[in-house]
Formats: sequence, structure tokens, C-alpha cells
Amino acid sequence: MGKQRFAYLKEVSMLALGEAIIALLTVGGFLLVQAIFPEKDIFNYTVITGALLGAAVVLINFFILSIAVTAAVMRYIKERGDREMTEEEAIAFAEEHQGRVKLAVARSYVIRTLVTIGTLVLAFLLDWFNPIATVIPLLSYKPVLLATNYIKAKRGVNIGL
Repeated sequence: MGKQRFAYLKEVSMLALGEAIIALLTVGGFLLVQAIFPEKDIFNYTVITGALLGAAVVLINFFILSIAVTAAVMRYIKERGDREMTEEEAIAFAEEHQGRVKLAVARSYVIRTLVTIGTLVLAFLLDWFNPIATVIPLLSYKPVLLATNYIKAKRGVNIGL
């Protein structure tokens, strides 16, 4: 189990690194636009706070998903126990309990969606965050995950997909 936890932390750290890069690119992009158009007031602290907020919410959503899936799988494993099963029994058991795992993922999806919507509402309503700088990291989590999985595949690491 310890090795699995280490792998999980590695996955989170790779996502965090990717989101940090996206946040830095976002801030850099705003700085570049500010340099090109100095008469426009495009860059201020809200760009940084917005990028950090978006990146933090991506990590929070990843944790919510991970907790939901892990809890559902652990309940499944606990119910299965150590008893021997034939292949047919194992398939039947898995089919019988797959709905619980899907339900847990669906519930976490609703929670993650509400967190994201709440974040966007905050970014648009509060003067502390630049809404565009907040949205960019929120939209980039899938490309970041794809990139990390591509890098792992190139290195020969089993990505579990």
C-alpha cells in the first residue's frame, strides 16, 4: 500500500508541476501583452492571484476525485475479501459492484463541477482575481494530464489507462 501511496503522490506532484507551469505561462502571457501595449492596464496582482486560484482548484478537484474513487474501490475490496473466486464469480462480483464505483465518480463530478462554478463566480465577482487568468488553469488540466501521461509512456511507466 505504501508504494501505491507514493505513486499517487507522484501523480499529484506531476499535476501540480504542470499547473504551476500553466500559471507561470499565464502570468508571462499577461506580462507580454502589457509590454506590447503599455498604455493598457492589463497586468496587476489579480493576474497572479487568479492563476493561483485556478491552479489550486484543479488540484482540489483532483483530490476530490481521487478520494471518491479510492473510497469506492476500498469498499469494493473490503466486500470482496480474501476469499477465492472462480473467474465467473469474480466477473459477476465486479459487474454487481461497478455501479457503486460509477456512482461515487458521478457524485464527485457534481461536487467538482460546483467547486469550479463557485470558483468562477468568485473570480468574476471579486476584484482580487483576474477572471481570464483564473479560467486558463481551469481549462488546462486535461492537456496537463495528457502531457504527463505522454511523458510517462515515453519513459515506459505504466499509466493505468
